[in-house]
Amino acid sequence: INKLMFNYLNGEGNFLLNTLELDKIQLYLTMYTAELYLYSDFYIPLRSDWRGRIYSSSAFLNYQGNELSASLLEFAEGETLSGIGTLYFYIAIANAYNYEGISKTSYASRVNWVKENKEKILNMDPDFILGADEKFKFAALALVFKEYCKDRNYKVKLPVFFDATCSG
Repeated sequence: INKLMFNYLNGEGNFLLNTLELDKIQLYLTMYTAELYLYSDFYIPLRSDWRGRIYSSSAFLNYQGNELSASLLEFAEGETLSGIGTLYFYIAIANAYNYEGISKTSYASRVNWVKENKEKILNMDPDFILGADEKFKFAALALVFKEYCKDRNYKVKLPVFFDATCSG
């Protein structure tokens, strides 16, 4: 479980939970399940269909679920970012925010957007976060970005998603 995100949502980031279009029971069960696994490593069961596509089989915490569910997950082991890793990390931050469609621009412009908005990202201003297309994903990335800016050897555990389908 992404402890940074879990603690943020249970504290100053509680405002984000009000933006979800989720049934209150589903919200409660997702947060409760995350709390149960907070200090444990666990696996997410997967299944595949006849086409070879892979799907998560867990109910409340999975990377294919709603934004809350996906933002609460991280890998058990992390990696320090290399130069190219930092580049893709910045791109992921810009993509999650997607200011004026920045996710469709060049990598360089996305990296520059993060550099230009570094203080806003680090301050975690609620109005700024609410401007993101993917609010929970952006908040999770911003929390890790804060830690990374304090310590360049910080082990990043967040998955960075990209479309890897070969559906022609």
